[in-house]
Amino acid sequence: FGDGGQYEGAFQQGEITGDGSQTWPDGSSYVGKFFEGHKHGQGVYRHEDGTHYIGEWDYNRRSGNGELMLPNGDHYSGSFLMHKYHGHGTLTQYEGQRRYVGTFESGVFEGEGTLRD
Repeated sequence: FGDGGQYEGAFQQGEITGDGSQTWPDGSSYVGKFFEGHKHGQGVYRHEDGTHYIGEWDYNRRSGNGELMLPNGDHYSGSFLMHKYHGHGTLTQYEGQRRYVGTFESGVFEGEGTLRD
């Protein structure tokens, strides 16, 4: 990889494709499905800063259903599109003090939902 990272898992016609795990020098890791070197399909990503994502990927972007935990304590469970909250989901912020259940579009509240502080 040139950066000290490592991949272990399946290859197909010389490409990282199938089940595998990748680690980066900073301690971040991904375990799950790959397609042509990209996180693609179901997988678990843990960033060194404490970010943790379990769910679906589409060419290295969170897309589909998943669960995201952020270092500041925010937690989102629901649909993603192109790395953003999109569709129905639940966002809990400020250590559980604020909670939104409803629809999102491109990462913001949009459509029907319930917000509680």
